[in-house]
Amino acid sequence: MKDYQAVAVSITNRRRDLFILQKKDGGYYIPQFRFKCCFFGGRVEDGEEEYSALRRELLEELDQKIAERIYEKSKKIVPDYKIIDALGRNCTYSLYESILSTRLLKKIASMPVKEGEAAVLIKKEDIFKAPFFSDLREVLEDYLLRQKHS
Repeated sequence: MKDYQAVAVSITNRRRDLFILQKKDGGYYIPQFRFKCCFFGGRVEDGEEEYSALRRELLEELDQKIAERIYEKSKKIVPDYKIIDALGRNCTYSLYESILSTRLLKKIASMPVKEGEAAVLIKKEDIFKAPFFSDLREVLEDYLLRQKHS
């Protein structure tokens, strides 16, 4: 199996106490992740720049105006993560963060998504109760720990 790169964004507010996650629908190609949550994002295509891939993925998944706003506010969080995905493939996972107003987070959560079942607004204290992708749980834990110390 070929190694690949993926890119995603944590969409949060200034206090980092609210987050928008993508909830996958029943048609998601990995059965064990159907109806589970993850960050918005996806695979970086061959020859594509990481940051361009983030924009493309957001535009595929969300309303154009909202996607552009998230993209414009996105800053990379270092380092990249090395994970083994649910299908046993090696993945370099690049995570960005986009800090938006609480009002805008609530608006995003009320809008339909182009891919997946919904954009879900979740409180930080409830984030580990959410059915999060198991192969990204360590990324989520590390990200939250880093934010606590920043």
